[in-house]
Amino acid sequence: MRIDLQTWESLRIIILLNDQYNWKKYMYTLLHNPKCSKSRQSLKILEDQGVLFQVREYLLNPLDKKELTDLLKKLDMLASAIIRSKESIIKEENIDISDEENCLQAILEYPQLLERPILIDKTKAVIGRPPENLLRILVVKERS
Repeated sequence: MRIDLQTWESLRIIILLNDQYNWKKYMYTLLHNPKCSKSRQSLKILEDQGVLFQVREYLLNPLDKKELTDLLKKLDMLASAIIRSKESIIKEENIDISDEENCLQAILEYPQLLERPILIDKTKAVIGRPPENLLRILVVKERS
């Protein structure tokens, strides 16, 4: 089941009022670009698995610096590993992607540079390339 951010905010209030169900245990966020075929395939996998998740179209609702640094920790990766280095904006803006801070700033300024899709839960994240990679985080979550 897919949940948009407005619906999630409503659900969050209900969850806070009725915490006995512990819905957060099953909550995932998919950083999604609807124009990306891998991202659309990832949506299908999540729907087929029947997990509760929300979609964040990160081009419309970009990550802030704290969210990006938290994401990097959950991925256990550097910013240079999740930047789309072949995007034309890198050459156009002369972005030095050999420097970690430059990569971080570039992703913040140009969210289209963020690799996609990315599935995030409370403690871990995984890049959905290939989309079946998402199953790694779902399996880990089900076992815990």
